[in-house]
Amino acid sequence: MTQLFLIQKNNKISIRVYGKTTETYKPTLIFFPCMGFTLDSFEINHVAASKFAKYAHIKVIMPLCRLAPEHPFLHGLNDAIAVTKYIFANTEQFKIDKHRIMIGGLSSGANFAAVVTNTLRQDPKYKIYHQLLISGIYDFTNTAHTYNKHEQENKLCPRKVI
Repeated sequence: MTQLFLIQKNNKISIRVYGKTTETYKPTLIFFPCMGFTLDSFEINHVAASKFAKYAHIKVIMPLCRLAPEHPFLHGLNDAIAVTKYIFANTEQFKIDKHRIMIGGLSSGANFAAVVTNTLRQDPKYKIYHQLLISGIYDFTNTAHTYNKHEQENKLCPRKVI
């Protein structure tokens, strides 16, 4: 693991790079950690990022974006977009395959990953190879009710099975 700092508009963003740094042109996952938009759980997410790198034989780059309430919501999201653009622009520095950059996240990080992907996908400079969204939070308006029927049917496993 390597710890780096990216400076964007007088803002220092901490990023960690997991995986063998000596190997060139590795597929890479830009992984946005679970943080609830407010919690500094960078260290906790270290476990997931390091296991992704080890078992998938890829590089994982995990940024720590600014958190609320100290920084209003869009600051963290803007950090996520800035880090992603920086990585695409500096594939040689990170020794990654620019044609196999994946974007993913866990929980609130999955929300960031989804928004970053949707924001950048119209620009031909950013060819996102794959997306990995784990336990994402996407419907802040509570307008999607696709699971109401399943919830009413109570399809959970009975306790004796667990």
